[in-house]
Amino acid sequence: MKQPLARLAEKTANLGNYNLKYIHMVSSSIDSLLSALEREGVRDRVHLWSYSVDIPGEMDVVRKSARSKDEALEMLGCYYALQFLHMNLRMVDLVKLELATSTVRDHTSRKFMLEVGRMFRQLTRSYMHGLLSIFLEDISYPEFVMLGVGTKSDQDDIDLGIVRRSGEDPEALNRALGKLSNQMFKTATRLHFHLSEYVGSKSLTATIEEYEEVLDKNAYDFIMVNEMIGAATILGSKNLHEEFRERVTDRFFFDSHNRQNRFHEGFLRGILGEIRSVLSRPLSTYSINPKEDGLRPIRGLLSALKLVHGIEKVNAWEILDELRIKDTWRKEQYDDIEKTLSFFELFRHLYQLLVAQDEEIAIREEPVEAMVAGIARMIGFEDRGMVPAEDFMLVLYYRFLEKSVDAIDILTGDLRKHLKDVSVLRPILSGKIHSDPDYNGNLAVDFIKKSFFSANITYWDDFLDELDDPSGEFYSEFIRSFAMLHKKMRRRVGSVYVSGIQHDPAPILKFLTILAKRSETDEGRELFGFLSSLMINELGELPDASDSLSVVSVSHPVILNNFLANLSWKQLENFMAIIRKKPVLPDTAKYHGQLVALTNIHRQSSHFFRRHFHPILSKYPVFIKNLYNNERLREISDGLYSDLTSLEPLDILFKRVGDYYDMEFVRVSLLVLSGAGSERTDAEFIEFSDRYTQLLYEFAMQDVHMAHGYPVQTHDLLAMYAAGGHAREQGFDDDYDMFFILDSSDAETITLCNRIVAKMNFHILKRGILPHHRFADHFGSYLVSFEQLVDHLSGTSDNVYVDLSQILGSRMLTGTRKLDKKLMKTIVEPLIFERNREFVDYLYQETMGRHSSTDASVRTNIKECPGGQRDIEMLLLIYKARHRLRDPLSRKMLENLKELSPEKADDFDMIIEHMNFIRRLRDIYRLKVAAQDEIEMDSMGAVAESFGMENTPEAAKILYNMFIESTDNAYITVRRLMDGVWN
Repeated sequence: MKQPLARLAEKTANLGNYNLKYIHMVSSSIDSLLSALEREGVRDRVHLWSYSVDIPGEMDVVRKSARSKDEALEMLGCYYALQFLHMNLRMVDLVKLELATSTVRDHTSRKFMLEVGRMFRQLTRSYMHGLLSIFLEDISYPEFVMLGVGTKSDQDDIDLGIVRRSGEDPEALNRALGKLSNQMFKTATRLHFHLSEYVGSKSLTATIEEYEEVLDKNAYDFIMVNEMIGAATILGSKNLHEEFRERVTDRFFFDSHNRQNRFHEGFLRGILGEIRSVLSRPLSTYSINPKEDGLRPIRGLLSALKLVHGIEKVNAWEILDELRIKDTWRKEQYDDIEKTLSFFELFRHLYQLLVAQDEEIAIREEPVEAMVAGIARMIGFEDRGMVPAEDFMLVLYYRFLEKSVDAIDILTGDLRKHLKDVSVLRPILSGKIHSDPDYNGNLAVDFIKKSFFSANITYWDDFLDELDDPSGEFYSEFIRSFAMLHKKMRRRVGSVYVSGIQHDPAPILKFLTILAKRSETDEGRELFGFLSSLMINELGELPDASDSLSVVSVSHPVILNNFLANLSWKQLENFMAIIRKKPVLPDTAKYHGQLVALTNIHRQSSHFFRRHFHPILSKYPVFIKNLYNNERLREISDGLYSDLTSLEPLDILFKRVGDYYDMEFVRVSLLVLSGAGSERTDAEFIEFSDRYTQLLYEFAMQDVHMAHGYPVQTHDLLAMYAAGGHAREQGFDDDYDMFFILDSSDAETITLCNRIVAKMNFHILKRGILPHHRFADHFGSYLVSFEQLVDHLSGTSDNVYVDLSQILGSRMLTGTRKLDKKLMKTIVEPLIFERNREFVDYLYQETMGRHSSTDASVRTNIKECPGGQRDIEMLLLIYKARHRLRDPLSRKMLENLKELSPEKADDFDMIIEHMNFIRRLRDIYRLKVAAQDEIEMDSMGAVAESFGMENTPEAAKILYNMFIESTDNAYITVRRLMDGVWN
């Protein structure tokens, strides 16, 4: 007898390790089973070493051959183990025979999975029937029916619901079912009595009356309903199951003659929220999960559709067959869903059969990858060149998934429309109730009363749409109704509105953002703050808040951003305290940093930063998904920049070039906040700022051309120069110093060029930047000619020296080299370089004069303090005039000065180091606190955090003292360099 057992063990070696349990059972009990069958003369009636086509009959023969209950249990377990192994081996053979050679893989997969379900259900039904025959022998028990409420082919567990007839004592039946559960756990497959447990009793069974009571009290959820409507009889009374359907599950089917499809609506709301929640989770980058990726939303959708269309079938494929008949318009979608269902179920089943009974499949881990490759070849995929079979299978996996998600989106749209048509909330949402002059209720309270269908419902899109209606009537009444509630009731009602946060935070966040968006009144703003605090308190009680919110940061980034944007600083602190806890799940942990980064931006960012951040996140949510990936952000903005050369209408191009500026502003800001040095961030800021300005100039010129009716020719006579911080290649200024030189006296050209500049000003202002034209104050025009400049700058007044400094420090953005050379020849050389001692002396005296009576408040002004930015600017202008340089006042110029004056190299190095430090300090302060030059020590904690310190008063003081010490030392160096300029 060892020879057949050895052959069986050898054949099952290729199956998953869990099959070893059954080999062990067979080897332990096969001799006892053979002896009993031979003793009773029935050995030839039982198939031990091959698959049986009459398992129920043979199971009965085995049970009756035993002389005691214990012997019967051992023999039944051994026979079950043998047939379980034969069944799985048969399944593998069927796959190799049919799927590997079939040209119609979808149809064959369906046929195969239906056969798998049939075989496993027959085997487990026969085994459980045999066990219950033993446990219930000579015992009185009530009529009952055992219902299968899960997937028939699942071998890792069997989900059951036991319905019994009321009136008789259930204890004997419960004890027998308890024994059944223990025996199945030891010898076969674990049983889950989910459906009975939902009723709330400790019993393994429940009566129809108990189910009715639970439903009438709304003490159920859509998960329980999903199991009930998918229940199929395994064994027991079919009449009882039919009565269960009539009295319990039928109330969830849509009844066109019933004006109150309340149970139907409750289930649809639950399942729609569930589908959205599942599909909103980001796909894993290192594993696949057929159940969570596709099967769970598909099965939920089919449950909802069968209720809408009145389909009694419980098998997914049979439901799809009927849907194609009853809903012919959606045949394409049903076909796509069936392909995904068949392929995912097949792959999942084979993986669990051959590898492990896990849902998550780490496809790139050894030895899993090799096993998955074996499955791919088994079902007909082949290696092609350098591409292995499993890669072709994965491509098909994601293709099927994408198609099914598209189909689900269309079909859930149908469900949402159906729900809106049949909802019991229509009178409230349509305004028929609260707009009635005789209405004396409370909208906020009445909505809760009317909408309490069951637990765990997260789909309230129709309510949110009405709340966000542009007319504002529903919104206003909702706000007023809350304001009318007394404090205690207000808190109770508010808690209900945020109570779904533990199931899916996204709908609650959307609800709150609508309140904030429409909060024109104090009552509206107060209600947002009140409900947001309640929600944050609820979040604090949840063990997995970081997990769910990390998912929301990817699936609904705009909603989360808008919610955070409206929180108070204290609420942001409380929210941050909650999300600091790291997620439990590895798939959500990778998005946790993104959640924290986004929250920190709102918690520690200035209006100066947020005025660019919010518009971009609303238009380009992908930015939120890459807050930690600056290279990816650069790719996105570069893509937008490249697209600006397309032949779009100018109004669209103006918007897009503005988006480009905002996008790059945010990207470089995030680079600053991540700890990048100012030398890098200044360079990247000026690069995109120059790009923006040059494109804006081009679009403005085109716009004026079109308005004029024919092309305006400037004949290369117009040049634009950046002055101030932009000329010095310094980022994050809140103004834009510039001047335009027009080498023409033609009146029409002057008028048209002024229009170009005015158009540019208009769009620069939209970015929150103040354009400043230095010479416009002198000449009453944005444009200045060389003749006007020479006439104005030939004097010796203070204003003249200031203007000369602007020109010397300027940098050409648009124009020709011819014009730049003319500026050098007519202005810079004769009025600055040829008079450089006079010019240098003025700048020196101006610097010393500013600090001769320095006010104490100037000490903390990063621009005006001794050793501050203005002193460095004056120093560079002095040396630029001294050495007759045209380089911008930048780090590159300082490096050049080290070569021109090597004996002063150490001092210039000190200035470079100091400039990098104060520019970085300035940039962070502007992005985190405010766009001002005055440094306040109380606000330095957040800045210190970006310097790698803690956000504490002590760290703030340390950084502040570093600033004071660095500027003191820099001032000494600046004076030494100024004093020795002619040496």
